[in-house]
Amino acid sequence: MKELRFCRNCGYKTEHEMVDRGKALQNPRGRALYKCLVCGEITSKRQLRPSSEISY
Repeated sequence: MKELRFCRNCGYKTEHEMVDRGKALQNPRGRALYKCLVCGEITSKRQLRPSSEISY
């Protein structure tokens, strides 16, 4: 599943794909590994909560 996440390397929101869930399944605040589909950087990020996807 692709998500729009901020990439430090690119400097703006790009599509990211979850590579490894790790402990994110056990803990809702757990971290997972995401890969930027533009530059290929892999970083550990928290999963998005439904409330954080609301645009103001």
